Amino acid sequence: MRYRRILPFWALLLISACSGVAPTPKAVDVSKVERATVYWDGGEQVVGPEDRRFAGLAKHLLATLPKFNLQAQCVFGEGQISAMKEKDRLVELVFKAPQRVVIGELIPTRDRDWIGTDEQGFRVVEVRGALFVISGEYGGHLLLPSEGEPPVWGCWAIERKREIDRSWIKAAQEAIEH
Repeated sequence: MRYRRILPFWALLLISACSGVAPTPKAVDVSKVERATVYWDGGEQVVGPEDRRFAGLAKHLLATLPKFNLQAQCVFGEGQISAMKEKDRLVELVFKAPQRVVIGELIPTRDRDWIGTDEQGFRVVEVRGALFVISGEYGGHLLLPSEGEPPVWGCWAIERKREIDRSWIKAAQEAIEH
């Protein structure tokens, strides 16, 4: 009888611990970003630190990075990335030096020996840049390049309730346009 009252309490704790889990947010440091390049309507525009849009755009995209929690099953080569830059709307952040980026994918303990994680168990990747797909076939996705030459671009998304969450796109578009 006593266990019936305790079990629901522990079940609630377990459910709340497993749902909506995300890495602890860290302060966003836009000084690590060398430039943002906007690929829009077949054109290309570099948004550097001297541009009034730079801080807002870089801050929003850097704050969005840890929210990406689903490694999608798509990989792109340089040719595909070039084609996307011509026809889709993208924003590429280029860092001054390689950055350790915490991704919102919680790695099981058994896999942490060969997959880099932070102290909470979230995946850590080291990147020199990140490509945010604003619109197009892969709109709402993040593409991260591998270390090899030529790089292969891995694909990430923000998953909420089994759907791709594209809510971050509107703020990115506003930062670009204003």
